[in-house]
Amino acid sequence: MLLPTAPGLEVMNGAGEWIDAPPVEDAFVINIGDLLEAWTNGTFIATSHRVRKVAEERYSFPFFATCDYHTVVAPLDKFVTPEQPAKFTPIVSGDHLLSQTAQTFAYLKRRVAEGTFKLPDSALALSSFGQEARSRKAG
Repeated sequence: MLLPTAPGLEVMNGAGEWIDAPPVEDAFVINIGDLLEAWTNGTFIATSHRVRKVAEERYSFPFFATCDYHTVVAPLDKFVTPEQPAKFTPIVSGDHLLSQTAQTFAYLKRRVAEGTFKLPDSALALSSFGQEARSRKAG
């Protein structure tokens, strides 16, 4: 959940195109995260998003909510059927957040490259969820 103060947020639509998500006065942006996509077996798709460079000063005030570190996230039974088998293997919430963070920030990426920080063995690549992942699989 975030409250942007200026344009710049872009989201990927179902066609794999980046589109503007302009701020709406007195409104929050709610992004679906990776773990909700996994829990719902892809019924809800994580929001692939980015921020483009803009000329004006821009602030974004995000709030992140997640599970306890050791929570194992896997598709819930109600979202798994013979016609729709489980698409995701179990994910440890904290390991996933840690590995995604370490692959995002330059100073942590350097530590991984130098061998001073090791990603969890279960680490998934960036953009393993959301429309970016779906676009790669379709292409």
